[in-house]
Amino acid sequence: MKRNWQAEELVEYWTLLPKELELLVHKNPQNRLVFALLLKFFQLEARFPESDHEIPAVVVNYVTQQLSISPSIYQDCNWQGRSIKYYRKKIRELFGFREASITDAQELTDWLTEQALIYELKYEQLESAAVSRLRELKIEPPTHSRLERITRSALSSFEDKFFQRTVAQLSSRTKEQIDNLFKPPHIESQSLSVASQLDIDSSELSVWNELKLDPGRIGVESFQTEIKKLSILRQLDLPVDLFTTIPTKVLQQYKQRVVVEYPPNFFITS
Repeated sequence: MKRNWQAEELVEYWTLLPKELELLVHKNPQNRLVFALLLKFFQLEARFPESDHEIPAVVVNYVTQQLSISPSIYQDCNWQGRSIKYYRKKIRELFGFREASITDAQELTDWLTEQALIYELKYEQLESAAVSRLRELKIEPPTHSRLERITRSALSSFEDKFFQRTVAQLSSRTKEQIDNLFKPPHIESQSLSVASQLDIDSSELSVWNELKLDPGRIGVESFQTEIKKLSILRQLDLPVDLFTTIPTKVLQQYKQRVVVEYPPNFFITS
């Protein structure tokens, strides 16, 4: 929740309406304040604050003014125990929400996995989509750390399925040729364990590493080198429609990762 609120925003979002004030009757000042803050917070965020520090001081001051109590009471409020659990339960019921279950978490992970491409694998946007989805289903979201794990799990699940589908479309010959790109050219038929015994850095000698090199200054030599690279890639005989369902921006993200990463001991056919 944002920390700074303008006066007109406080009036619009944090004013206790007559029916809401009725819910505070017969409560002591501390409980009235806790219930009122939880109620308005949930009304805005469709979740409860994870700690009292989430509620800005300016909001506390505005709400206490409405309740005709001192803001200092906020420091003595009990944010643990049976009372606050009961208040949360009543507020959920008031808005027609329920707590998230283990099944809900798994269903949310599956849903996010399907949405990953739409949000171009961007974590922040995917997490925001998760919050909106839960709000739509009237399910109170889990803690931020739990929601982060769910979102990252969905991204990981998407990538696993994407890689598996991609490999499944490759012929045995193509897989073998791709494997060879990662082997040192002069010992291509030998295993990497042999290269290690010879004290050879396969990442520097592999064809794959050469394919990743920057072409450098434009010239006849660099042009010919790039043609050779293209020829090697064409010989892989990759399916024409291999990535037709993947947005260009997502492919660009993978391209950037490929430039800086080297998959050690990675072979498709092994």
